[in-house]
Amino acid sequence: MKPSKDRRRPAYYRADVQGLNVGDPATRTLDPLDGKEYTYATTRIEVARAIAERHSDFSIYRVTLDEPIEADPGAAADDLGELFVRSPWGAVVDAVDENEK
Repeated sequence: MKPSKDRRRPAYYRADVQGLNVGDPATRTLDPLDGKEYTYATTRIEVARAIAERHSDFSIYRVTLDEPIEADPGAAADDLGELFVRSPWGAVVDAVDENEK
């Protein structure tokens, strides 16, 4: 089997506040361990949906993340590093699910 030539970036999803538009910056959260802000996201849309279900004011967005993209240290410690990532900045690419609660 030949290696794939598909070099598209992975899809990242984020449950975030409602009302974001394409191109808007995604919400950043302070990491108290290093004092820096990050945009956190997941590689699994069903995880983003589960997070949004717990918050009536959240929608689900597909986001781009700026380099460097790294595993969320908390998730990595729980062997979930491949599901949760963080980046210094992120932007909304598309609204996937709008929460209408």
